[in-house]
Formats: sequence, structure tokens, C-alpha cells
Amino acid sequence: MAELRNFWGVGNQVRLPRTIRAYFGIGTESEIISEQDKLLELGYCLWHGLDLYEAVKSYLSNHSEHEESIKSGIANAIERLRGDESHQGMITYLLAIQGGTVDGKAIKPLSMKKLVELFSSELLLRYRPHYLVEYHCNYKELAEKYDGMELVNVLLSPMPATSVPISEQEIRDINPWKSLYEFINPIDDSFFDEDSNWLLKDDAYYIKEFNKESEDDFKFITNIRPEPFVGNPLTSKVVVLTLNPGYVYRVNNTLARVIPPQLTEVVKYQLNAQLSFRAKSFMCENTNTSWNVTYREAQNIIGDWYWYDIFENFRKEAGLSAEDSPEDVIYDNVSLIQYIGYASKSYKALPAGVILPSQRFTRLLIHYLALNKKDVLFVVSRSEREWRKLIGEEIWTLLEQENRLVHRKQFTNKNGASQTIRTQEFTKDAFANNGFERIKETLQSL
Repeated sequence: MAELRNFWGVGNQVRLPRTIRAYFGIGTESEIISEQDKLLELGYCLWHGLDLYEAVKSYLSNHSEHEESIKSGIANAIERLRGDESHQGMITYLLAIQGGTVDGKAIKPLSMKKLVELFSSELLLRYRPHYLVEYHCNYKELAEKYDGMELVNVLLSPMPATSVPISEQEIRDINPWKSLYEFINPIDDSFFDEDSNWLLKDDAYYIKEFNKESEDDFKFITNIRPEPFVGNPLTSKVVVLTLNPGYVYRVNNTLARVIPPQLTEVVKYQLNAQLSFRAKSFMCENTNTSWNVTYREAQNIIGDWYWYDIFENFRKEAGLSAEDSPEDVIYDNVSLIQYIGYASKSYKALPAGVILPSQRFTRLLIHYLALNKKDVLFVVSRSEREWRKLIGEEIWTLLEQENRLVHRKQFTNKNGASQTIRTQEFTKDAFANNGFERIKETLQSL
């Protein structure tokens, strides 16, 4: 595989380190790199936001004579990923590049765009940062289950996201946020440092470009600790899907500068532990300090008491055990996953089509929880449309069918359109379809 510095061009934008022909063509240029390394390099670039179709289109604009060989190479790469050289595998290949006739119906060959999209989906399904999960398509099983046009449609569609297993150890290993934790200087007692840089290297290009074009209120703040997770999603039973951390200058800057390190030492540990899935609770220990303020209170001062007030109001309305009970059913069993892990004063969406590398990890994390932690309830607290698109229709539908998604209430606005209620409160009136009771019952059952 090429050196990492060769993947980044002007402005630190991801690029392929070789020509398209090296990955999908024939001849000497294609032979100098192994098939495995081709997939790893392409996977790395796709994970980091490369538009592979645009790269193919750009190459062919100057080398149109290579179009058929490139198309054939992409179809071959799909079959290598699917790992089957059976008769059905060959049919997939031929239908993709040549078309054919099935049940008396003509099948058009896939366009270059559709073929690249199919390859990209198959590769991202198996790609983990710096390695590939080997997972083969069982053509025999598909041929027994489907027939005719139905089989064709299955063969020319990406494999289901539910088909490739993900383990907790994989999630821990490929978690990009732990890299920030690993480089923390334990001697540094400061909670806030104007010159700190808490930006993931993989996200850097997109966040910096976004900030260049955005007004101050919408810029992502990168000199405070990110909070992609609050609590521990790998151990909690209620996972709240929200948007991104808020930023209040008087709290996250002015106040953070003056809080004594004796109060912030445990808070820092909590925030750092969250980055590597080592947090034991949603909040710090509720124990006193020499300043007659608990560590939990110190954390809530820095957090402007935002989630504390929400959950304490929920505790009261739901009639759950007191905060200082031996086992707190709320803070020991609830976590947040942010759509974007970086804070901002106000939210503005990233440009259309942009998915941060850290968001690709978030999607994998939710897929893992959806497929392996069947007792976890997901609460879609903010931006349902964005979350649905990121998670993907297949996993979203699975969670709906298993009654594991709690939604905010909808209302009809003055234009007659359906709109989601804009609140983060956990009250009976804030959720649709007995969502409040389902959250309460999940926590009470622990």
C-alpha cells in the first residue's frame, strides 16, 4: 500500500495515489500493485470522502479508449470482493457490463455511475481503517431463494449491511476518537487552552473548509474537547441520537478558564474516557471535593446543566429512583451519540454529499449496536432525517420493525407540512407512540 502522505493533495484533500487504470485497468500499471492493496487504497480514499465516480469520469475524459477495460475491471473487483467464482458470480459480471435477457426481458448493462456505486458500496461494507473484512456472497443460497428477474435485481444490488458481522473489539480498535485520548499530556492540568487542537486528522480537511466558508456562529470549535459520545454507548441501554455539542462562550471559554484544576481533574478524566469507550457513567462521580462541590456538579457547571436538567425532569415525571441511589438507572444506563462530534454555537449542515470519516465510524458503531445489542433502545432526539440517511434504510427499517426506535412527535406547521417537534426534553408530550413509557420501562427493567 502507498505511503499515507501520497493520499493527500493540495489543501490536504484526499486523492488516489495512482491512476484509475492502476486499480481497474490491464497491463503493467495494474500489475505493480497487489489486488489486496488496490482494495485497501480505494477503501481508504472512499472512507475519507473521495468521490470515486468523479475520479473515474475525470480519468476517462482524457482516456476514453480505456472505458470498456475500466468497466470490466470494476465488475471484476466486485466479484473479488464477493469472493465467488461460481456460475452465478459470472452471471453478475456479464449482466453488469454487457446486459442480457432474463425471462424474456432485456436487461440493460449498468451505467458506469451505477457500477462505481455498486463497487463502492461493496467495498465500504468490508473496509475497516487499514484492513478488509473478508465476507463472501453465497450465490448458491441466493439462487435457491430467488429466481429470474428477482435474482438479477439482488445480484446487481449491494449486499445487505446486516450480512457482514461487526464485533465490539473491531469497534474499539478502529475508533478514531481514541487517538485524541492517546495523545493527551497527563501533566497538562488546564481544562481550556486557546491553542489546543482537538480535531481528528481524518476530519481536518472537511472541517477547516467548512469553517472557512461559515459565519462565526456556525463554525465548529476545535480547541475544546469534542464529545462524539456522552457516557458509553457500548454499555448503555438507552442511546440518544442527537445533533452536535453546543457551545456557550461564557461557559465553555470564560468559565472553563477559571475553574480550579482540583475540580476539573475528574471531569477531564470523564471526557477523555468517553473518547475511548471507557466511561462508566453518563456523568462523573457524585462525590464531594475539597471545594464543597461534587465532581458531578463541576461537570454540570461546565456543561451549563443542560442534560442534567433534562434527565432530572424526566426522573421526576417518570418516578424513577433518586439520583444518589446505589444504582442510578439513568446515568448508569443512558448515553448520547452525536451526529457530529464537534461543538458549535449554532448548527449548519455540512455541504451536500459530505460525510466526515468520523461519521462513517458512527454509522458502523450504530450498526454494531443494532445487530448485536438487541436490548438497546434508540431515541432519535434531533435531526431524524439526517440520522436516517447516515444509518441507512436497511438498519433503520430493522430498528423500526423491532420497535427499538423512539421518535419525537410530529405536528403540522402553518404551511400544512409535517414537522418534528424541536425539543430535547424527555417529557410525555415530547415523544410519539408512547415513547416516554418505552424509555421508562427500559430503564426500570434494569
